Amino acid sequence: MTQAISLQKLLAPFVTVSATLPDEIFLSSLSLDSRQIGERDLFVAVQGAQLDGRLYIEKAIHLGASAVLSETINSTEHGNIGFVSGIPVITFYQLGLQLSHIAQRFYFSDSNLHKVVAITGTNGKTTIATLLANAITLLGKQSAQMGTIGNGLFGHLQESLNTTLDAISVFSQLRDYQNKGCHYTMMEVSSHGLIQKRVSAVPFYSAIFTNLTRDHLDYHGNMENYGLAKKILFKEFPIKHRIINADDDVGLKWLAEFPQAVGYGFTQSKDVKNQRYLKIKKVDYHASGVDFFFTSSWGNGQLSAPFYGDFNVSNLAAVVAQLLIDGFEIPRIESIFPKLKTVAGRMEQTVFKDKKITFVVDYAHTPDALKKALQA
Repeated sequence: MTQAISLQKLLAPFVTVSATLPDEIFLSSLSLDSRQIGERDLFVAVQGAQLDGRLYIEKAIHLGASAVLSETINSTEHGNIGFVSGIPVITFYQLGLQLSHIAQRFYFSDSNLHKVVAITGTNGKTTIATLLANAITLLGKQSAQMGTIGNGLFGHLQESLNTTLDAISVFSQLRDYQNKGCHYTMMEVSSHGLIQKRVSAVPFYSAIFTNLTRDHLDYHGNMENYGLAKKILFKEFPIKHRIINADDDVGLKWLAEFPQAVGYGFTQSKDVKNQRYLKIKKVDYHASGVDFFFTSSWGNGQLSAPFYGDFNVSNLAAVVAQLLIDGFEIPRIESIFPKLKTVAGRMEQTVFKDKKITFVVDYAHTPDALKKALQA
């Protein structure tokens, strides 16, 4: 359970409030949604792109909020305190950009977070997150995932509206997974989530980069800005392990920039001496999936799995790289790969053996993804 924390302690690094509050206020939860407010909750009123949370302050107070943080774009108003029905409303400059740090302080003030693996890139995030959670579970560790197809313990996902949740929900979910004994959470991290700082305070254990192809240009404007948004994860976070696709042009450049990173794929970066790697070698496809060999900084291996397409071999290689980094031995990894489950909507197979027909369902939402799905 999350321990109650005082409002004064929660906000101490960000704004001084103790001098003007009559009593110490203890909080049991944070929420951006006025409809979910209860007693001893802190209502966070952010000016969103579609809704202005400040319009719901009175409603939140009526439902029992103990305090309110209200966003302002005027730096001179930071820390101002007003009262509505006796409840303090604290004005906070650029609240949305600091919310991840506030949430981290609230939900993990008394403990360290378990290992959170970030997966970013245009295509492959969901597949890698799901397969990695599946593999970790098969290896005897409790795992959870957060992303496009849902959030929750592996095999028990709840539907999600966004690839990357809002800053409060991210830490609230992570705390729930920690309370349930999780050793790992695999989190899909979108470019939007990085730019909007929804995960800026998450102490990611490792990060995996899949690829960069055309997507979200309505938001980023051009491919350069899109790539820079993804790069935030590798450049600005204190990541312990960086795992980067060497077959992607952007990934290959990043491997030269981050010499301690692990390169994976059909290509091996030759620009950085002694860089750790996992290189895919011979690949054999058959009716029930794929067999492939690999060489790596940890040794060589042969894997079998029920998947189609070179891009899925690449996804599997990313999973192997993470497992090897964490000390799982190659024979043990080889033993679990045939047991991996196909991912819903990601080259999902239905085989009618008597009619010799195989149906494949794939959520190919970009030109590159559709091309690779058809090639596979």
